[in-house]
Amino acid sequence: MPTVTDDAGQSGLKARAAELTQLLRGCERALRHRDTENLHHREFAQRARLLAMYLDAALASADAHAYPIAFALLRCALELRCFDRLLFLGTVHAIVYEDITEEEWARWQEHPPGDLEHWERLDKDRVRVVLRGLHVVDEQQRVVHDLSIYYRWWKLYEPFAVPADDLDHIVSGHPSRRAEMAAHAKAQQNVWWGALRWKTLTANLLLNGLITERGRVQLDVHYRFLSVFVHPVSEDVTDAVYWQRIHGNWPTDEHFAEELALLYVCTFAIDELQDFERMAQRAPQVDLSAWDAVRTRLEVAEAEIAHFWAPGRRPYSYDRVHEAIQRVFEAYDAQHAAGVPLTVPPSMDPGTLADDDVRYYPDPLRRLIRLHAGLNEVMARQSWSSPWPRHDAQFRM
Repeated sequence: MPTVTDDAGQSGLKARAAELTQLLRGCERALRHRDTENLHHREFAQRARLLAMYLDAALASADAHAYPIAFALLRCALELRCFDRLLFLGTVHAIVYEDITEEEWARWQEHPPGDLEHWERLDKDRVRVVLRGLHVVDEQQRVVHDLSIYYRWWKLYEPFAVPADDLDHIVSGHPSRRAEMAAHAKAQQNVWWGALRWKTLTANLLLNGLITERGRVQLDVHYRFLSVFVHPVSEDVTDAVYWQRIHGNWPTDEHFAEELALLYVCTFAIDELQDFERMAQRAPQVDLSAWDAVRTRLEVAEAEIAHFWAPGRRPYSYDRVHEAIQRVFEAYDAQHAAGVPLTVPPSMDPGTLADDDVRYYPDPLRRLIRLHAGLNEVMARQSWSSPWPRHDAQFRM
């Protein structure tokens, strides 16, 4: 069991995070092409290197006690991670187009795209289109392998397209191209809303079987938490991290915020490396040098961050006890709402709960603090002793 509570022991988790980002940077060197080198393998390895840059910057910010900045960078890393999972492993993609008139819909049906899986007309002038992955063909136009449809968005999406309403105020080309430029900007907006925004990314992870509905909810928890620091419009940006020291000398060293940042870095790096390996095993396959050692390091790192209960993992023992406690309180609430005499609900063994019966936590930082404080609930007759108790956790509850 890792030592992640005292200030000296946290150096172990720091070393693990640094090791994992180093592995991300080494993905391109690990590639061992077979008969033919395929460009997308190298491009995907460069995506892993980009993730390492975000994670390294988050680590540097956390080391400087600038935890809000670290969390903002980690929000970027979370989106990069979800996009990469689709880029590496996706096979189909659903996109909802807005403002499609009946005339335009009729024209679409006359010339459906070749990679169409199916489509349907929705209400409010919307069309839902499900597309298959991109086909890569040889000189005889025979399909040799497929790429994710997200490869197209990655290559063709233009985030700097000027909206039509702004063209009067921006030098953006010859006036005769206004209609063309406005249409192009509208198309880019459709791609963003229909393919690249968070809600659509997670919906397509679900469509491709790359997450479960339970996993989607878990990802949303971390997206909401990290988004607080991207949009600094709440005092929680500072108060949740620095606690009451916000009114004194800050930024200061905060163990819990630093540990959470380290856990995020480890989680994102592990997931990216595992997805990179899965991608390498798909046609056209590419070999990865010395990957057995990488796999071993990932197994060790996974065990060290088990208490985080990152998306897609099994709940930790703490969360099983917390679920048992929550059920007792909910039983009391139900009795009170029904107006019946309050009776002590039956106790349960948290270890008997199935993984899917343990509900996820809403606030990663608050949960981590409580994880170091332990649980002792007399009414529910449940307790859990933290393997890493910290006295300051009691004051942050």
